[in-house]
Amino acid sequence: MKRLLAIFAVLLLAVSASACAPQPTTLQSRVTDDSPAAVTVYAYEPDNEPTYGLLYLGHAFLSFENRSQQPFAIGAITLAPGESCSLGTWSMSHHFGIWYNIESKYIAAAGKYGGRVSLTKEMPLACLDAVNAYIAAHDKWSLTTNCARFASDIFNLVDGDRIDLSGLATPTRLAKTIRAFDAHEIDRPIENYGKVGFIDKTGGFAEYEYAK
Repeated sequence: MKRLLAIFAVLLLAVSASACAPQPTTLQSRVTDDSPAAVTVYAYEPDNEPTYGLLYLGHAFLSFENRSQQPFAIGAITLAPGESCSLGTWSMSHHFGIWYNIESKYIAAAGKYGGRVSLTKEMPLACLDAVNAYIAAHDKWSLTTNCARFASDIFNLVDGDRIDLSGLATPTRLAKTIRAFDAHEIDRPIENYGKVGFIDKTGGFAEYEYAK
């Protein structure tokens, strides 16, 4: 009898644990063959090792893919059909604000951001005006208007699934939110990207050449 009670208790605990376990969020706005564009939000959590005497807390960024038959603008650049770009904000001395394709280049050339998590959804072209207006108004970086805030805000401007990142945004918090979706990916590549550069004072694209 005691043995039966013990087995019953174990089963009850297992059922209770299963009932309390968080269920993954199902992504509704998935990319299909008919999607004209796609937007992906990425979050990278490092080992939090000191870098040059500072604590590196990770990075968050976006990528856009033109899957349509017509070119369209993402801020200061134009994506031709089949092209992609990465977009993120950085606290670089050369430019405190929005940069294009730094992450794409780092991933392709140096294998950076290993273990990054991401979430991709389709982007109706009707959302481009809102995305480009946000880019034009947020070419900056600060502790509160940082890379995670920039990336999550733009992702949420696009119709479809949203990520809840109220309060202080950080790459770690963003990564946790992304992982809650059943369709999240690890180490998603960014292909067919263009030149590295930033948005200059006129709102145009300024190419940046890395020192050899």
